[in-house]
Amino acid sequence: MRMEGMKGCPAVLPIDHVYGTLGIVGATTTQRYSDASKLREEIEGKGSFTYFAPSNEAWDNLDSDIRRGLESNVNVELLNALHSHMINKRMLTKDLKNGMIIPSMYNDLGLFINHYPNGVVTVNCARIIHGNQIATNGVVHVIDHVLTQIGTSIQDFIEAEDDLSSFRAAAITSDILEALGRDGHFTLFAPTNEAFEKLPRGVLERIMGDKVASEALMKYHILNTLQCSESIMGGAVFETLEGNTIEIGCDGDSITVNGIKMVNKKDIVTKWCDPFD
Repeated sequence: MRMEGMKGCPAVLPIDHVYGTLGIVGATTTQRYSDASKLREEIEGKGSFTYFAPSNEAWDNLDSDIRRGLESNVNVELLNALHSHMINKRMLTKDLKNGMIIPSMYNDLGLFINHYPNGVVTVNCARIIHGNQIATNGVVHVIDHVLTQIGTSIQDFIEAEDDLSSFRAAAITSDILEALGRDGHFTLFAPTNEAFEKLPRGVLERIMGDKVASEALMKYHILNTLQCSESIMGGAVFETLEGNTIEIGCDGDSITVNGIKMVNKKDIVTKWCDPFD
């Protein structure tokens, strides 16, 4: 530290290893879990790591059953979950290019990167809120969600959700459902059963019985890009697979479609959607 009237260098905080950096950036729950799962020794030692560390709030918002399951098996389930948040080399946000799929340190499961023109960077749709925290053996990026394992396609998700049975029936009629099981990057706005029930009976019957009508409806709810809600800073217009456009915006914590708050669940990341009413 330089004293007045004396030579010296300005005071600079020393760089710590990845484990210590978790504490410096306030990701203390991730730090505590890294200790409990015996990951601490690894991220204090030699190597080069990128750690997408969930914030304390992200852990608090995680489904309580999932969290209890991780805490009840720290040496396997929790360790695997933390490794799925890590890359075996240092990558700053400038290195995270849009559309990248980077193998994580858990079974090489892919981490899908979006780097949007507005500067927002997401990992499996979790936003980096405090990035580029340099450590002696890597870098820490604090993210706003806990990453959960991705093992299903959009088709699998639709087939498993009871509240999407009407949408599933229309998707089958239109032959769109099978297409959503193939490789590709899509954003799906999936109407719930309640949304279909609000339609006039005649319109609903036509959708369910007319392949052309059901196909047009399905394609109007699909974007041919992966658009995470965290990237939406204001009204943005996107072209749907049907050819018309929709405006996606935000109103506080809510996502709007064509100016109407209608998204119930957002950023349900599937293997390469958002239900609304």
